Amino acid sequence: MSELDSKGLFDELGDESFEKAKNSILRMLSFANRSSVYLYDKLIQKGFDADVATRAIDRLCEVKLIDDANFAGEIVNNALIFKKQNRAGIRRELIKHKIPQDLQESALDLVTDEEIEDAISEFIQQKLRSKLKPNVDHEKAIKKVYGQVMRKYGYISDLHARLERMASDVLNSAHTSTLNSAP
Repeated sequence: MSELDSKGLFDELGDESFEKAKNSILRMLSFANRSSVYLYDKLIQKGFDADVATRAIDRLCEVKLIDDANFAGEIVNNALIFKKQNRAGIRRELIKHKIPQDLQESALDLVTDEEIEDAISEFIQQKLRSKLKPNVDHEKAIKKVYGQVMRKYGYISDLHARLERMASDVLNSAHTSTLNSAP
């Protein structure tokens, strides 16, 4: 008997298929957070009745084991911090994880333009640092980074000028650190 069952959270619905559906959801949630739509689809694929799947998901939502709004927030933070994505990329992530449309919109509304710009700038700086080496043609390196940024984010109006400024900054900081580390 699971810890949740021992607390009596699922006593009111004792039928066997409900218990199996609930246990199936708990197993899926033990690996990673999931949306209610994803869990519903998985239960239907496993052959559970739609009513049983809905009841099991509703019950787990009541006890806060499934929280689509919180999950959407996690996806947005992950997309911004680790993947350095823009709004379109974040929306794709939310759709991929089957977050309901209304929660997608509210999660995207929490993202500011400054956060998106910071993510893009970090991505550009990271790519420039990896490409701009002393023995590498700087123009070719900037063109490669330009292509990477265009593929990831699409058209950005002042991208080329921004890349030139950031490349200059990266080269200057690399040159300064080299001078400071010299004996």
